Amino acid sequence: MKKTLCLISICFLWLGISIPNLLFAQNEMFVNDTLIETPKVTTTVDNSTKVDMKIAPEKSKNPTKAALLSTFIPGAGQIYNGQWWKVPIIYGGAAVSLYFCKQNQKDWKYYDKEVIARVNNDSANFDPKLSQYSLQSVKNARDYYRRNTELTVIITAAIYLLNIVDATVFAHLYSFDVSDRLTMQVKPYMRTDFGYYTQKNNAFPMSGGLRISLTLK
Repeated sequence: MKKTLCLISICFLWLGISIPNLLFAQNEMFVNDTLIETPKVTTTVDNSTKVDMKIAPEKSKNPTKAALLSTFIPGAGQIYNGQWWKVPIIYGGAAVSLYFCKQNQKDWKYYDKEVIARVNNDSANFDPKLSQYSLQSVKNARDYYRRNTELTVIITAAIYLLNIVDATVFAHLYSFDVSDRLTMQVKPYMRTDFGYYTQKNNAFPMSGGLRISLTLK
C-alpha cells in the first residue's frame, strides 16, 4: 500500500514538472531524444523598395503673354490659348459695331449740317428732303444719331477690352481641372404663394424663374 502511494506521488510529481515544459516550449521539439529547434517565422516589411510615381507637369499658359498678344492683335491671345473658335466672334462683333458706328456718324453729320444751315439761315444749303420737319425735329434726329455713334464707339472699345480680359483669364484657367465632380445646373422653378400679401393686393399667386446650382461631388 505504501509502495503504491509512493508510486502515484512520483507520477504526479513528474506530470507537474513536464506539463509546464510542454506548454511553454513552443519553439522546441524532441525527435529520437534529439532536441530540434523549430524555426521562428518572422514577417518583415521591406521598405527599401519605393515606388517613384512621377506625375507629368500640367501644361500651362502665360497670362501676360496672352494679354500682350490680344492687345496688339485682337484674337491672337485666344489662338495662343487654343480657342480658335473665339476669333470669328471677336472680329464679327467688332465689324458689326464699326459698321453701325460709321452709319450713325454719317446720319449725325447729315442732320447736323441741316441744323447749321437753318441756324445761319443759309437757304442755299437747305435739304429739300427735310423741309417738312421743324428745326427742333432735325435737332432731335441729330442728337439721336450722335448718341448712337458714341454708344457704338463704347461697344467697340468694350469688345477690344473683353478680348484682352478673355485671353488673360482663360490663360490663368488653362490648367484648371474641370471634372465631373464640379457641375452646374440651370433649372426652371415655380413657386405658389397664397399668403396674406398676395390675397390683399390681388397678385398672381404663382412666381417662377431660373435656379442655378453649383455642386461639388
